[in-house]
Amino acid sequence: MSYAADYDAWLDEAGREYAEQEAILKDINTKVEIDRIAYTQLYPNHCPACLGWGGKAGREFRGMYGMSAAYEDTFDTCSECIDKGKCPRCGTENALNEDGEDPCPTCKWDYNAEGMPEYASW
Repeated sequence: MSYAADYDAWLDEAGREYAEQEAILKDINTKVEIDRIAYTQLYPNHCPACLGWGGKAGREFRGMYGMSAAYEDTFDTCSECIDKGKCPRCGTENALNEDGEDPCPTCKWDYNAEGMPEYASW
Protein backbone atom coordinates (compact mmCIF):
# COMPACT_ATOMS: atom_id res chain seq x y z
CA MET A 1 0.00 0.00 0.00
CA SER A 2 1.09 3.51 -0.63
CA TYR A 3 1.33 6.25 1.92
CA ALA A 4 -1.76 7.94 0.43
CA ALA A 5 -3.79 4.74 0.71
CA ASP A 6 -2.67 4.22 4.31
CA TYR A 7 -3.58 7.78 5.13
CA ASP A 8 -7.01 7.42 3.50
CA ALA A 9 -7.63 4.21 5.45
CA TRP A 10 -6.63 5.95 8.67
CA LEU A 11 -8.96 8.87 7.89
CA ASP A 12 -11.83 6.47 7.23
CA GLU A 13 -11.23 4.68 10.54
CA ALA A 14 -10.92 7.98 12.44
CA GLY A 15 -14.15 9.20 10.83
CA ARG A 16 -15.99 6.04 11.89
CA GLU A 17 -14.69 6.34 15.46
CA TYR A 18 -15.69 10.00 15.61
CA ALA A 19 -19.18 9.19 14.30
CA GLU A 20 -19.54 6.44 16.93
CA GLN A 21 -18.46 8.83 19.71
CA GLU A 22 -20.88 11.50 18.47
CA ALA A 23 -23.72 8.94 18.45
CA ILE A 24 -22.90 7.93 22.04
CA LEU A 25 -22.80 11.58 23.14
CA LYS A 26 -26.11 12.29 21.40
CA ASP A 27 -27.68 9.27 23.12
CA ILE A 28 -26.39 10.39 26.53
CA ASN A 29 -27.62 13.95 26.01
CA THR A 30 -31.03 12.72 24.89
CA LYS A 31 -31.32 10.85 28.20
CA VAL A 32 -30.08 13.94 30.06
CA GLU A 33 -32.72 16.07 28.33
CA ILE A 34 -35.42 13.66 29.53
CA ASP A 35 -33.97 13.85 33.06
CA ARG A 36 -33.91 17.68 32.87
CA ILE A 37 -37.58 17.75 31.88
CA ALA A 38 -38.42 15.42 34.76
CA TYR A 39 -36.40 17.60 37.18
CA THR A 40 -38.25 20.72 36.00
CA GLN A 41 -41.60 19.00 36.47
CA LEU A 42 -40.62 17.75 39.92
CA TYR A 43 -39.12 21.08 41.03
CA PRO A 44 -40.82 23.82 38.97
CA ASN A 45 -39.61 26.54 41.36
CA HIS A 46 -35.90 25.66 41.16
CA CYS A 47 -33.46 28.54 40.88
CA PRO A 48 -32.94 29.45 37.21
CA ALA A 49 -29.51 30.92 37.94
CA CYS A 50 -27.86 27.81 39.42
CA LEU A 51 -30.40 25.21 38.19
CA GLY A 52 -30.91 23.87 41.71
CA TRP A 53 -27.24 23.24 42.51
CA GLY A 54 -26.96 26.09 45.02
CA GLY A 55 -23.88 27.58 43.40
CA LYS A 56 -20.90 26.67 41.29
CA ALA A 57 -18.06 24.33 42.17
CA GLY A 58 -14.58 25.23 41.10
CA ARG A 59 -10.92 24.63 41.69
CA GLU A 60 -8.40 27.27 42.68
CA PHE A 61 -4.68 27.00 42.05
CA ARG A 62 -2.70 27.38 45.31
CA GLY A 63 0.86 27.04 44.06
CA MET A 64 3.57 24.56 43.30
CA TYR A 65 5.05 22.20 45.86
CA GLY A 66 8.08 20.60 44.31
CA MET A 67 6.88 19.00 41.10
CA SER A 68 3.22 18.94 42.18
CA ALA A 69 0.57 21.61 41.78
CA ALA A 70 -1.74 22.27 44.71
CA TYR A 71 -5.41 23.02 44.13
CA GLU A 72 -8.23 23.79 46.50
CA ASP A 73 -11.83 22.85 45.73
CA THR A 74 -14.12 25.86 46.03
CA PHE A 75 -17.86 26.43 45.99
CA ASP A 76 -19.33 29.84 45.23
CA THR A 77 -22.88 30.06 46.52
CA CYS A 78 -25.61 31.34 44.22
CA SER A 79 -26.47 34.99 44.74
CA GLU A 80 -30.02 34.44 43.50
CA CYS A 81 -31.07 31.77 46.01
CA ILE A 82 -28.60 30.63 48.69
CA ASP A 83 -27.38 34.14 49.50
CA LYS A 84 -31.02 35.22 49.88
CA GLY A 85 -31.97 32.25 52.08
CA LYS A 86 -34.05 30.49 49.42
CA CYS A 87 -33.82 26.81 48.66
CA PRO A 88 -32.26 26.35 45.20
CA ARG A 89 -34.35 23.26 44.49
CA CYS A 90 -37.89 24.19 45.58
CA GLY A 91 -37.63 27.96 46.10
CA THR A 92 -38.92 27.93 49.68
CA GLU A 93 -38.13 31.23 51.42
CA ASN A 94 -36.02 31.08 54.60
CA ALA A 95 -35.57 27.36 54.06
CA LEU A 96 -31.90 27.24 55.02
CA ASN A 97 -30.49 27.94 58.46
CA GLU A 98 -27.71 30.47 58.96
CA ASP A 99 -24.97 27.85 58.55
CA GLY A 100 -26.70 26.12 55.65
CA GLU A 101 -26.14 22.78 57.37
CA ASP A 102 -29.71 21.60 57.89
CA PRO A 103 -31.62 20.37 54.84
CA CYS A 104 -34.56 22.27 53.39
CA PRO A 105 -37.67 21.28 55.37
CA THR A 106 -39.74 21.15 52.16
CA CYS A 107 -37.61 19.14 49.70
CA LYS A 108 -34.64 18.02 51.87
CA TRP A 109 -32.06 19.83 49.66
CA ASP A 110 -28.62 20.24 51.23
CA TYR A 111 -25.15 20.99 49.90
CA ASN A 112 -24.65 17.31 48.98
CA ALA A 113 -27.77 17.23 46.80
CA GLU A 114 -27.59 17.37 43.04
CA GLY A 115 -29.31 19.95 40.91
CA MET A 116 -30.58 19.70 37.35
CA PRO A 117 -28.75 17.03 35.33
CA GLU A 118 -25.96 18.42 33.17
CA TYR A 119 -25.20 17.72 29.52
CA ALA A 120 -22.23 15.53 28.66
CA SER A 121 -19.40 16.79 26.50
CA TRP A 122 -16.02 15.55 25.36
